Amino acid sequence: VACNTSLLDSLISKRAFDVLSTMGKPGKELLTRFLSRTTGFSYLSSTNFVDNELIFWKATGYVSYVKSVESSLADAFASSVWRKGTTQVSVPVHLYGELVQTKEGIKLLEQKGDFEDFLGLLCSDKATSLQKRGALWVLAHIGKTKLGYKELFVKYDVLRTIIHIATHCTCLAVRGTCFYVLGLICTTRSAARALQNLGWESKRESFICVPMAVKDCGVFTVKDCGTEPLWPQDCPALEIPTYSDPRDEVIKHF
Repeated sequence: VACNTSLLDSLISKRAFDVLSTMGKPGKELLTRFLSRTTGFSYLSSTNFVDNELIFWKATGYVSYVKSVESSLADAFASSVWRKGTTQVSVPVHLYGELVQTKEGIKLLEQKGDFEDFLGLLCSDKATSLQKRGALWVLAHIGKTKLGYKELFVKYDVLRTIIHIATHCTCLAVRGTCFYVLGLICTTRSAARALQNLGWESKRESFICVPMAVKDCGVFTVKDCGTEPLWPQDCPALEIPTYSDPRDEVIKHF
C-alpha cells in the first residue's frame, strides 16, 4: 500500500489514525508514509504524531535506525552455507525521508533546524561513530528526494562533505556507511550529475556510487592520525545535542 500513491491517498482519506496508532510498528511505519503526501502531512499535523516522531527520531530514533539497517546487512553478508537463496536488504522507512517529499515537510525541518543539527553532528569531533552513522542515514534519506536535494543539499554543499568523510575518515565504520548513503543519494538525477562532477560514478537503479579513479581518490588509504579523526572543519558551527545512553560512549573511536 505504502508504495502505491493512489492506495496511500485512499488510505489517508479514511482518516484512520486512531486505528493505525494501535497497530504497533507496522501501523507507525504506515503513518510515517502518510507524511510523503501533502494530504497526509496536513491530516497528521492535526494530531500529535509529527511532533512526537520528530522528538523520538532526533533523540534516539536515528540511532535505532542504524542498528536495524546494520543488523540486516550483517545477516545478508553472513555465510550462504547456512541459508538457501539470495538475501536482499530493503531500506526501512525513515521519518526524514518521508517528510522532505512535500514542501510543507521541508518548511517544518527548516523551522526546527533538524537538518543543520544532523549536519553539525556529522562534522562534530564530540559525536560517537554510531551517532555519525545515524546522521549520515538522515542526510541520505533527505538527499535521495528531489525536494530534499534541491532545497537542502545544494544549499549546504552536503555531497562534498560526505565525500570528504568517505575518503579521509579514520573510522572505517563511518567511511563504509558513506558508500551506502551515497548509493541512496545518487538515485536522484541531480545528485548523480553532481557526484559525477565530483569524480564519482553512479548506477542509479542499483544504488551504487563509486569513485571513477579508485587509485587516486584515497578511498582505500587509511592514515594514522593519532586519536583525532579527519572530520571536515568548515561545517556550520552548531550546538550538538547531548545523549544520555551510556552505551554510545563504548562505541567512541576517538
